Amino acid sequence: MARKRRPGQPHRSTAAVSATSRVKPSRPAQPEPKPQPLWRNALGGTVNWTWGVVTAVVVSLVTAVVTGFVSRPAATGNTTVRHGPPVRIDSVTVLRTTVQAGTYMFQRPLHLSQSDLRSLNKLQNVAPAYDAWFRSRGGVDPDSSNVELVVEGNADQAARITNITLLKSCQAPLTGTLFLSPPAGSESAILIDFNLDSTRSVALTPGGQDYFSKYTIALRPGEVQVIQITAHTNLHYCRYTLQLTVLVGTHKTIETVTNAGKPFQVSALYSSLARYHALYVGGIMNPHTGNFVQKNPSTYHG
Repeated sequence: MARKRRPGQPHRSTAAVSATSRVKPSRPAQPEPKPQPLWRNALGGTVNWTWGVVTAVVVSLVTAVVTGFVSRPAATGNTTVRHGPPVRIDSVTVLRTTVQAGTYMFQRPLHLSQSDLRSLNKLQNVAPAYDAWFRSRGGVDPDSSNVELVVEGNADQAARITNITLLKSCQAPLTGTLFLSPPAGSESAILIDFNLDSTRSVALTPGGQDYFSKYTIALRPGEVQVIQITAHTNLHYCRYTLQLTVLVGTHKTIETVTNAGKPFQVSALYSSLARYHALYVGGIMNPHTGNFVQKNPSTYHG
């Protein structure tokens, strides 16, 4: 559970949802978007989180704010012997939002044969296999990297996550290959993120404040907490990992979170499709069938 720091006061729970009851936080008002090209407007420009329509994909992690809570019964008595770090990472999952839809980016030009395209297009209604096709070839998420982290208290006493930091390496956005398949429309949702374009990327609250300057995440032994994280960029291609600062009593531990041993990846989209070396369009960009077809990025205007 997240706890707010107040001088002279004990830590207080700020957001918790039991395993049988989920409470949705209120959604902040969204600014009026500026006119964008059809394909760019459909992708949303900035990252939009949608609770009900996010689909889980690959293992991964990123910024911190508690959006859900699942409790497990703690071990009774003092007979349980716990091994390992004070906070155990139960799962790290990279998520795709409806805003990202079928859009992926690659570092290098990817030239597919007609047979390859037919095989890919057959997977469009098979979500895990469709995403796996892109991931296995080095596909990168556009604009935002969305991670769900499930952590569990693994100490003999309460453990507190006092900070989550992001270690990044950024460069110009990818221009190798763009698979462009935006959704028919976008939905607004709460944003809790790391801004990768900022010089100092810190975990932010929905109001844009430093999360860990006000809160910690307290975990009793055996208690489980879900953390939703977004790292977004409008200017770069970034690779990053996460570090959790955990305090048990007076002992501090640093725990590193990666995407199955590799950095997480995300790339901004260029507004001009001519910047890409190879281009495939599908979904609403190919309304006849929705399948991906290859286009010349220098002459295609959507």
